[in-house]
Amino acid sequence: MIRLRAKEMENMQIQHNNEIITIYIIRSRRKTACLRILPDGRAEVRGPKLMSDAFVREFVQAKADWILKKRREAAEYQSKKRIHTYQSGDVFLYLGMEYVLSIKAAGRKRMELAKKEEERLLLLYTVSFETKGIEKQIKEWYKKQAEEYITKQVEYYAQMIPGKYESITMENRKGRWGSCSSKGGLTFNWRLMMAPPEIIDYVVVHELCHLEHMDHSPSYWRAVESVLPDYKLRKEWLKENGISLNL
Repeated sequence: MIRLRAKEMENMQIQHNNEIITIYIIRSRRKTACLRILPDGRAEVRGPKLMSDAFVREFVQAKADWILKKRREAAEYQSKKRIHTYQSGDVFLYLGMEYVLSIKAAGRKRMELAKKEEERLLLLYTVSFETKGIEKQIKEWYKKQAEEYITKQVEYYAQMIPGKYESITMENRKGRWGSCSSKGGLTFNWRLMMAPPEIIDYVVVHELCHLEHMDHSPSYWRAVESVLPDYKLRKEWLKENGISLNL
């Protein structure tokens, strides 16, 4: 990984429609300038080493309305992120439904889902009420659920899709819900267990179709659509709500 020295990164501010836009400038060996909005809403300009501040200011000013729009969208997206305390009363998603965490003292660790009248509960029995330990126990439980549930969905949809997978692995890769290697290894993010079943199915089909199409060509998307005609709706849901599937 290439690390930028402090002197290679600068910042400037411009005002547009009574709002301040902070621009992070990174000069390198690239030949052209590009602009992107980071997940936290910051604007970043990358360009040649000889790119002038005047050019950056003009470049950004021309795209100021777009930057402000994307910044608002980023703020709205970040607002969907759940903040967990890992204490009784905390709310967790499981297969798209909300469950209230209830922690109880016990001689051994275990977790289970339960319904008490109309209330959905995530019951955690533990020997210690230490927050880090509870967090670890919950994450291990989600991973175990994913190993069972997602594996079954892979086996089900694999009957409809050409190609053969060799292995299934559950991980927690930041920014990636699934992947398919050239050797047929499927990897899924166990945080998908917080999503509705139809979203999990979309990711499963998405990766299985890569067994035959190792790209995102029109042929690939036709293969996905042949199994899930409404895949675009599912894809859009994950794009808009994926940040809420966090621990």
